[in-house]
Amino acid sequence: MISASQTDVDSGNSATYQQAKVANAMIKVQKNKVQLDQLQKNFIDHQQARTHIQQLVQAERQSWLDWCPVVIDECAQLLSVDQHALTEQLRCGINEHFNELGDINPSLG
Repeated sequence: MISASQTDVDSGNSATYQQAKVANAMIKVQKNKVQLDQLQKNFIDHQQARTHIQQLVQAERQSWLDWCPVVIDECAQLLSVDQHALTEQLRCGINEHFNELGDINPSLG
């Protein structure tokens, strides 16, 4: 049987227990909010990422095209060919290669 002193203790503890439940719920809500904020920071702006990738691809292509004049003199001398003709062939080959690769369309999920 429950004694009177246990009932008093239980009723006194129930208010504390209720406060603990409310506090625990508030902590869970705050924890979920922090986790959501962290997840949102991990997401990327797809349009910004595509734009950045496109810029990188264009820079890579341009660096290949800019490479021709740097090495063309030495290559033309080593091969004993006309410098202008070799330049045109290299540029044509580079452009053809990039056209074969096609447009980059990354899948960002």
